[in-house]
Amino acid sequence: MDSACIGQVGRRAPFSHTPAVIRRPGWAAALVLACACGDVPDPLWLLGDEPRVLAFRVEVVEPGPASEGLLPIPADRIRSQPLPGDTVEVSAWVADAVDEYATEDLDPAWFICPRDASCIESMQRPEAFESCEGPVPSRVACRIARGARPRFEIPPLDPALLLEEQAALRLAMVGHTDPDLDTERCIERISDPSGPDWTGCIVGYRIILLGPVARLVTHAVDEGFEPESFVPPDPAVPVIPTYNPEVTTLVLAPYYGRSPADTSRAVRVEPGGTATLEPGAVYVTESFFDPKDQQDFVIFAADGIPGFGPFSPSRMVYTASPDILEFSIRGGWRIWTPTEPATFSMLSVLFDPAGGIAWTTYHFEVAAP
Repeated sequence: MDSACIGQVGRRAPFSHTPAVIRRPGWAAALVLACACGDVPDPLWLLGDEPRVLAFRVEVVEPGPASEGLLPIPADRIRSQPLPGDTVEVSAWVADAVDEYATEDLDPAWFICPRDASCIESMQRPEAFESCEGPVPSRVACRIARGARPRFEIPPLDPALLLEEQAALRLAMVGHTDPDLDTERCIERISDPSGPDWTGCIVGYRIILLGPVARLVTHAVDEGFEPESFVPPDPAVPVIPTYNPEVTTLVLAPYYGRSPADTSRAVRVEPGGTATLEPGAVYVTESFFDPKDQQDFVIFAADGIPGFGPFSPSRMVYTASPDILEFSIRGGWRIWTPTEPATFSMLSVLFDPAGGIAWTTYHFEVAAP
């Protein structure tokens, strides 16, 4: 790329007389295009005309026998990692530039994918779509349930496979947002390799991590697994499961480039609520998760010894408004407000490495100059 295509646009911060050199979303792309350096794709956080699956949420609603003896989690949280025999409830969040679709809007059908084939490939086999029974099937997808927020039981372990090969299972959802379609027609399209395109159909996937790992190992030993490829934990050691984070108040502070953010002029907006922002300003997100959602997570390691580490939720955001959002490794998410009165929304998804998910939408009004 020609060095002439690289640059920053200087601008005075609207909240003070401190000059700030900052890059507005879209401006850098305009510089690149003006220099004929190539096409710039839309950022991942910009919603378009096609609906997108933004998140799936898994909640343990009925613990099974393998979950006996787990330590309690906060009363206002819901466990995210299930064990074999637990009953879970699943939901999805889908959005485009105009609408947000709750799970019930999609009329979805849910499937468990095989461990040894892709979800779509397995759905195109003649024997696919039978009801799920027993361990996760081989080579074909099986049908769990139909409808909004279905509940199903996590399959038992397969004694013919290594435990670490069963520490997760894959979930698939097929639905639709086109009123001229129905879910069964979408399933027919997906299961036919030579069929028409999937326009109007929604297909999403989710990996469900089983756990906590220490209790999964204990359960496997109780089921007759030989501890050759893993180290059995001490069953007397207390185990706390991981749980879904929950969305909380979003705090936005005026941003001045390399200068500290002005927390004295911070704006707070509750989940689903609306806040008023200054026109032509830049805000940085100062707070977005509850400290209680900092948890510990254990995974299987290559040597069979579970790895351990703390984590905090991460966040992905989306908007249908161009030139509003920008991500910086150093500064996190920034919001650039329009220079004229306007309204816009920011869709926010919290997620963590243990599979916890939560989401909400924050709404904004830009005041008159």
